[in-house]
Amino acid sequence: MTLLLCCAVFLPAPVSAARAKTNQLLRVVEPAGRTVASSHPFVNVEFRFGIGAEGTADPASFRARLGGVNVTPLFAPMTENGAVVGVRAALGPALLVPGSRRANRLRAQVRGRSPKGRPIRDVDVLRFRAADMPDEAPVARALAESEVLLPDVPLQLDGTGSTDPEGDALDYHWDFGDGTTSEDPKPVHIFKPSAGDVTVRLTVSDGQLDGHDQVTMLAVPAVPAGRTPGKLKVDAPAPLEFAAVPPGQSASLSFTVSNTDTDTPTSDLIVRLGVNGAAFTLGTTRLDLGPGESAPVTLTFAPTASGHQAAEITAVASATNQTSVHFLSHGYGGAAPGTGPLPVAEAVF
Repeated sequence: MTLLLCCAVFLPAPVSAARAKTNQLLRVVEPAGRTVASSHPFVNVEFRFGIGAEGTADPASFRARLGGVNVTPLFAPMTENGAVVGVRAALGPALLVPGSRRANRLRAQVRGRSPKGRPIRDVDVLRFRAADMPDEAPVARALAESEVLLPDVPLQLDGTGSTDPEGDALDYHWDFGDGTTSEDPKPVHIFKPSAGDVTVRLTVSDGQLDGHDQVTMLAVPAVPAGRTPGKLKVDAPAPLEFAAVPPGQSASLSFTVSNTDTDTPTSDLIVRLGVNGAAFTLGTTRLDLGPGESAPVTLTFAPTASGHQAAEITAVASATNQTSVHFLSHGYGGAAPGTGPLPVAEAVF
């Protein structure tokens, strides 16, 4: 089983307890090597249950006491794929003994069955220190299955990459930018047709402070009446790797966007281009290409600071073969031969 005490340092267990430990129905996984548990004002405690070769814990048999006080009712089950894998609680200041010189004693136990079916029990006794510390805001991380807005197609979003410095449980709030919301960590949403981009915003909360992130869903350009989507191709004469460029100066490379549909007289490839690197800019952000037409696009690297810098270029198009393309560029701000020093000490390929 797993125990998580936010920012806690665990004092060594008695030798007798170590000798009595014969299974892993309870496991301590984090934190390791921290000095004092952050009480802000709660200390997070998380247990996970052993399974398989470790034996199988019975979640209903879990019991916990802190300083002689029964804290079992404070623990809520944690489920994964429909199964209870552990429990967690936020222990409040009324239960804690603050100060770096006073130890809080937590005794937890669970019963279960060994791999051979015999009844077994696992008991962990942990001592940790708690000190009042300011709460730190969680860090939100919003991900989307695709950054292209495809009307009436289910889209998976994921906020479970969000983290909290103290390991607090997080609440999730999604604003889909179309008047609808969700409290699910991993919602599936269906967007309606939109003439423009849609910004999806994620807010995560630890109950005291919030963290924010967002992802922009790029709308596929619509072709004019009487026209049909073309076929997208993007190529370049060489990799978009810039030689070293001193801060304050600039260099340019180019790539070509083409409509390879030469058989359809009504073919129309409308392309929207964007780049997310602060030191990189595009010479154009919109193209309209007829059958067989192509156009060069200039990418400029103008660093304002030294060091490695990268950018992701995105093309979203009214195309029958590929509605979006992502590709990378790299530059080095400073003086160096060739394309600048490698991001690692030695080349890996």
